[in-house]
Amino acid sequence: MTGPGGRQPLGAPVQKPRSFVPSMKRLLHLLVSYRGFMIVILTATVGSVILTAIAPRILGHATDLIFNGVVGRMLPAGTTKEQAVADLRAQGQDTFADMVGSMDLTPGVGIDFTAVGQVLLTVLALYVGSALLAWVGAYLLNIVVVGTIKRLRSDVEDKVHRLPLHYYDTTPRGIFSAASPTTSTICRRACSRLSRRH
Repeated sequence: MTGPGGRQPLGAPVQKPRSFVPSMKRLLHLLVSYRGFMIVILTATVGSVILTAIAPRILGHATDLIFNGVVGRMLPAGTTKEQAVADLRAQGQDTFADMVGSMDLTPGVGIDFTAVGQVLLTVLALYVGSALLAWVGAYLLNIVVVGTIKRLRSDVEDKVHRLPLHYYDTTPRGIFSAASPTTSTICRRACSRLSRRH
């Protein structure tokens, strides 16, 4: 059931597309001219995700450096790690000795702030690179979406110009009333996808 002007009333159930596969094929055909853009978009998106996934792992190394420095400061200076482990076992602190034995530290030496700073700068560079790649992907995707919608509307206009005049006399609902909401829906959904990326 439709409302005035052939529009679907508010609250009506959404109808399933009747020709989804052919429409998708035509849409993909329109995107062929943007093949280079799509490759760059895909590469930038994958790169952004990879950098975002790597950064926390490297950040964990900074946590290890801080913890190693704190524990190393608790041990007597001038001894090796093996001697410190042996002394802890002699004192009955086997759990602490096992932990010290598995750590990369130097007894008596505190936190290496230089190494921690280098790790943090590396993580910052990864996050900045990830954000830059995400921005590039979103920017190029916006160009593709706008260009595709513009071409869709241009095709509709060309089709209107090719139609004979008697078509409008015999058809109660014109092509614009059917095509214009479709292109607007595609544009609106594409822009919604873009906003979710940010």
